[in-house]
Amino acid sequence: MSDNERAGSIVQAFRLIHDLQAGLPGAGESLASLRARARASGWDDLDRVCVFGEAIRRWMADDPGAAGPVAELIDLSTEAGDNVMLALGLALRSNQGFAGTDLRGTAAYDPELARATIILEHERGRPCERITAHTACAIALGNRWLFELSNEHYQAALAIGRAEPPGTMDFLLAPIHFNLAEQQVSWASRLYQLGDERGVRDRWHTWHQVVEATGAYPMSESWKIELGALGLVLEGLAGHDVVDAATRLLGRVDGAPPEAGRAAGLLRLAIALGMAHGGGADATRDAAAAIDAAAVSLSPTVHPILYDLALFLAARHEARPGRDSGLRYARRALEEQWARRDAALQAMRAQIAAVRVTSERDLLARHARLDDLTGIANRRALEAFLADLIHRGIDRCALVLFDVDAFKAVNDLHGHLAGDRLLVRIAQVLARGVRSSDLAVRLGGDEFAVILAEVDPVSARARAEALVQAFDAEPLDDITAGLSLRISAGVATGAPAEIMALWAAADAALYEAKALGGHAVIASGSRKDDAFLGDGVPPVHDDHLPGDVARPG
Repeated sequence: MSDNERAGSIVQAFRLIHDLQAGLPGAGESLASLRARARASGWDDLDRVCVFGEAIRRWMADDPGAAGPVAELIDLSTEAGDNVMLALGLALRSNQGFAGTDLRGTAAYDPELARATIILEHERGRPCERITAHTACAIALGNRWLFELSNEHYQAALAIGRAEPPGTMDFLLAPIHFNLAEQQVSWASRLYQLGDERGVRDRWHTWHQVVEATGAYPMSESWKIELGALGLVLEGLAGHDVVDAATRLLGRVDGAPPEAGRAAGLLRLAIALGMAHGGGADATRDAAAAIDAAAVSLSPTVHPILYDLALFLAARHEARPGRDSGLRYARRALEEQWARRDAALQAMRAQIAAVRVTSERDLLARHARLDDLTGIANRRALEAFLADLIHRGIDRCALVLFDVDAFKAVNDLHGHLAGDRLLVRIAQVLARGVRSSDLAVRLGGDEFAVILAEVDPVSARARAEALVQAFDAEPLDDITAGLSLRISAGVATGAPAEIMALWAAADAALYEAKALGGHAVIASGSRKDDAFLGDGVPPVHDDHLPGDVARPG
């Protein structure tokens, strides 16, 4: 599978997950097939997206085992250093649907949600993953009634999508607009129960802006109907007469399939709101029936806030002068809930700010240990890594020293800009080719090193040969036409505490590889006849002079 096929398969996986959420048949089976292909091809990033899809599939099926794939996603992303998918996993786990808690228990997961938020502030590229991770954070925050923070994530996701070629991210952006519209109704419902008329009008104004933007994105007919129903609920909250409009639309969807029928409960709620504002004995009887119909048809799982609104309408309708203690109790309970929500909002903002400060401090520390050109570790990071191995009692590691054959010729023939881009590419290949427990380092110039933790000499040599082969296979035409890359490597295995001896042995092995003409891998203590000679391409004569090899700082 080529890189383009791989990237296309990742987008395909996200499309299948979207289809899964929309209830389209066959999406789950296609996603499972795609995961098998990902594993066969060794594309771990695609596999992680498919794990996310499995979490969604189980959640859609109300499978209590949905938390399993989420935990797997977090573990795989942590191991791979994939911060975007890690943020997605943390957001999923912090959401009550995956945490297995109600809203009162979400505080235990708030630190993970704050961490996910800060991770996404620093990540770039990978639009599908970032949009999805922001959306997951927005949903988790919305479930906590932290609508202001939820909106920030939705807006960040929309900005990412709009920066991509027109039409490519529509399948991810359309649900965001729907979610934003639905959120205005949920928010307004709480404000309505609190008697905040101005707040309801503000949500009504925002609703129109959101819905106007949805016209640019394709939506299924059932989504359009549900969006219209939500709009009528919000219009009813704002005090407008929506009974006739809601009744007409209800006639279209009543008894319809489940995907369209979800709107029926919303329309009955809109009718109940309209009738509750009426007067007279007949209107009172009609309102009571409409409110009961709304409460019965709304799902406390699918639309919990709107279900609560129906119960509030019932309590208010049943209240009488001098006999309204139940209504006053309900309003007082909601006021206390909203006060806790306001406190939770401030606490979450403070928590995000604290994580941001810690993250920025860690980022500065990491940058002090990163090579300016390539972005991988520098000598300072190497020293810290070795010290950590010693501290943890690791008694065996391997040092692989790499040197570009004829790098001076690259600069002479193609220019120093091409040479710098080649060094960056080498660093990327090394970073992709090592485990999270290893370290890839640029020592300076065209000299690189890899520290492999807890490996034996045979495995160390095999890993070095695999990296040289990865360099051979790396396409370079995007840097400049006619550019080629040949690298030599020296390998030594020993104790991290004896790094000077280890370095001298790897240095000597690298020198021997250069003496053979380059494009070779030699392990310390092995015979020259056992040297690994690249991919069979004749050695290149190099300007590498005796003594011009990497040495420890």
